Formats: sequence, structure tokens, C-alpha cells
Amino acid sequence: FNEAMNLHSLRIFHAIASEGSFTRAAKLLVISQPAVSQQLQQLESQFEMKLLDRLPRGVKLTREGEVLYSYSSRIFAIENECEATMSAMSENSYGRLAIGASTTIFDYLLPTMVSIYLKEFPNIELQLEVGNTEKICNMIADGVVEFGLLEGTNITNGVEINSFGTDEMVVVASPNCELANLPLPIKLEDLTNYPFISREKGSGSQAVIESAIAEVGLLLNPIVRLGSTAAILRSVEAELGFGIVSSIAAKTALENEKIKIIPVEGLKIARKLLMGFLPDRQLSIAAKSFVLLLEDPKNIFS
Repeated sequence: FNEAMNLHSLRIFHAIASEGSFTRAAKLLVISQPAVSQQLQQLESQFEMKLLDRLPRGVKLTREGEVLYSYSSRIFAIENECEATMSAMSENSYGRLAIGASTTIFDYLLPTMVSIYLKEFPNIELQLEVGNTEKICNMIADGVVEFGLLEGTNITNGVEINSFGTDEMVVVASPNCELANLPLPIKLEDLTNYPFISREKGSGSQAVIESAIAEVGLLLNPIVRLGSTAAILRSVEAELGFGIVSSIAAKTALENEKIKIIPVEGLKIARKLLMGFLPDRQLSIAAKSFVLLLEDPKNIFS
């Protein structure tokens, strides 16, 4: 390609792909829909390839469009990072900060940390993204978030990690179910006689559990896989089966006596809580301030 890429056209393409619609992209960018179409045509003409197909409802990226969208996400994430850093250097504003968190951390630890952080830095605009560990690693790699708070071993896409705490995974069941009324601690093989409720594939929690039970020669086939620890706890309370969940996540249900921890002979599952980041990408001042909170356990487990 002989001419330099037009970033304005790229931004419009990125908006179309993100919004899934020419109309929504035009509304987001506050320009006319014909202008959106014209800029996309110019970009396709420059690259000499089709980037997306119009459908009756929205658009679908071509293979080439998916590649360009991945690059554009990283380009505009770096732009946002630059804006946040320069804004943080202004004495009137602290800028923006995007953080990703795996589901359990997002639900049970992040609210406390965010509350502490915003009391100290009230002018920072926070963007919080939630997903399983695999999804958050992808967001870090694509620059959607500056860093992620993760659990599990399935760290991908060149993401590096530092530990900021530990958590124990525990077997839980309804106090009314048969499993909860066996002599304690129960034996490993007892678990195979009762329905098991697990997290979805790609979950950091599930990766830790599968590794731990494989080490002790235990095979558990879940009757259902759910997308969150909260969903597992509700299912356990409803006596659908037993689950293996974070002790942090189980705290409230335990206090309310809706579930019971079941000690299992020979099974102890501990995991590290991790901060994931890209080693070649410098954290903004706002991000570094948040990371400092992670050094004090009172800010995490209070």
C-alpha cells in the first residue's frame, strides 16, 4: 500500500465493528451514515479487500476485517492509554483507568478495592470489565484493559503475572442434603456419588479445581457447567448438588447458614490471586496507584 493509513477511516471502521451496525456507529461518532459508508469504502479501496459484509441485521466482519479489528483495538487502546497518562499529569484531572477482573474477583473482592481507590482518587473515571480468566487475558493483550485481576493457571497471550494474595477453594453443599450429613471429613470417593456443579471451561477457578482433583486421582463429571460462582452457590442452596468454590465467595452464604463447607480427606485446593499485565506496556499513573492497593491485604480481604 503506497499511502499512509487514514486513522479517521480506521476509527470509523472500528466503530462499525464494535457497534455491529452502520447506524449505531454513525450515532456514536455523531456523523451521518453516508459519511460512515464513504470512509469504509475508502479504507477497503486502500487495502484492496473487503472488510465486512452487510447483513439484514447488522454487519459481519470478513477474515481480513477481523485481523484489522484486532489491530485497531490495540491502536485505540494505546491512544486511550496515552490520553489517560497525559491527563493524569494534569493537576485538574486524574484521567481514566480500565481494569479487567475474572468473575469471582469482580463479584467478591473488586467492589471493596474500588471503593477504597475512589475515596482517594475521586476524579478517576473507572471502566471495569468482567469475564473468565481466558477472556480477561485476551482483553489485556488487545489493550482493552491496562491490567487484570485473575485466578487460575490458564494465563495466555504473553500476559505476565504477579501474585497479590491467596484463596482456598472449598467443597460446599446444602446443609439439608445427604452429602452434608456424612461423617466428616468425607472420603474422596464419596464425592463421586453426588451431583457436581462446576464453572465453565475457560474459568480460572475451574482450571485450578481440575488440576487439583486430577493430582489426587479423582474424576468428577459435572451435571451442569455455570458461568459464575454466584450461580453455583444458588444451585447448591437449591440442593441441586455440591460445588467447589472460593472460600471468599462462600463467606456470606456460610454466615447465613445456607451452605455448609464439607472437609474432604486428602483434598486441599489453594490458589494464587494474580495481577496480569503486558511486560512491554507501561502502566499509567492511575493504574500504578491502584496496584499499590494490592500490596495491603486489608484493602483486599476486609
